Formats: sequence, structure tokens, C-alpha cells
Amino acid sequence: MNKGDICIVNLVIGVGYEQYGQRPAILISNTKTNIAVVIPLTTNLEALRFPYALTIFPDKQNNLN
Repeated sequence: MNKGDICIVNLVIGVGYEQYGQRPAILISNTKTNIAVVIPLTTNLEALRFPYALTIFPDKQNNLN
């Protein structure tokens, strides 16, 4: 895996409104350290109300649907 790749992660149940379960995420760390930092993705369009939220459209390159 490389920084910027979209991968499937299994997030354990958190507290409050945290995302959990199996979902796509963007890898944002260098995997040479054996520690992965990811940004989970959502299909919830209400999340766009938050600052710094981005829209990622599905395409053949990212394999999202």
C-alpha cells in the first residue's frame, strides 16, 4: 500500500457518532513505519456541512461506487 491509496478498513465501534465497521478509507501515512493513518470515507452527504470536507466522486481509478 502507498500513501494516497484507497483501502478497505475495519473500524471498531467507537463513541458517539464515530464511524465503525468495514468501509473505504484513504491511507495518509507512510507504511514504512508499520503504522497506518487513514481517513474513513462516508456516503452521508450531510457530512459536507463540516469544514474541510471533500467530495470524492466514484470512478474507475478509485474503484468506489
